Amino acid sequence: LRGLLGYQQGDNSLAVTCIEQAITQDPSKPHYHFNFGLVMEKEERWDDAIAAYRQACRLKPAYVEAIANLGNVYRRQRQWKDAITTFQEALTLKPQSPDLHNNLGVVYKEKGAPNQALDQYRQALALAPQHAEALNNMGVVFQDQGKLAESAEAFHQALTLKPAYANAHYHLGLVRLWQAQDAAALSCFQRSAD
Repeated sequence: LRGLLGYQQGDNSLAVTCIEQAITQDPSKPHYHFNFGLVMEKEERWDDAIAAYRQACRLKPAYVEAIANLGNVYRRQRQWKDAITTFQEALTLKPQSPDLHNNLGVVYKEKGAPNQALDQYRQALALAPQHAEALNNMGVVFQDQGKLAESAEAFHQALTLKPAYANAHYHLGLVRLWQAQDAAALSCFQRSAD
């Protein structure tokens, strides 16, 4: 518990020490390894994070949160095949998760597979129409494809759901700039900085 509190308070040194002690005392607890993975991920110690999440999954094979975090570490490492496989595994365990579909969409987008990304964002929105992140991410893909009207609509929908969403304001500002709507673009950029 002290390790998790240290992590939440930003004291990674305390977190590492306490979680390592907990693992030494009882290495059979999957959440200890999961928590260690969180700290390693925060410190960008990717190999240690991967090892910790894998161990959590060995101890608890249906540990969706650990599988998803492992997928995110692979994504951050640009290990596309591993990231996709890992998120697909998580989705077999929890197919109704809009967040998992959104995260898999992010992997596809970053990998350069926009149509597969859009498919995942649409699945996320079919499960949770109020998923502002999926709407924003869909807008970014449309923006990349030069579909400015569709992009602006997605950003507007995301902002209707989450009015202070800085990333959506920023990307909507880019769309407005490309549409030669300078005043609207400036307003969006200002809102993204607030």
